[in-house]
Amino acid sequence: HTRGVKGDLAADEARTRLDQFLQSCLAHHIRCVCVVHGKGHGYKNGTPVLKQTIRRWLTQLDCVQAYAECREQDGGAGAVQVLLRPGPATN
Repeated sequence: HTRGVKGDLAADEARTRLDQFLQSCLAHHIRCVCVVHGKGHGYKNGTPVLKQTIRRWLTQLDCVQAYAECREQDGGAGAVQVLLRPGPATN
């Protein structure tokens, strides 16, 4: 299952969409997903803002067991593969 998060979204809207996507995946018993955040539109000091922000959020969510950058053919630095914990979701 894959979800794109546009770089031009406000941070709070992007967080809401990410949370809704992950909760929907859990509700449908989908545990491995790909979140496409792009490689870096909206740089701040030469650093991709959304890329870092998405990864920080993933570390804060109890429903996330692990995540890793995707293989190049699956999005590379512009996407992360996320493994969700089984069972009820808690944030």
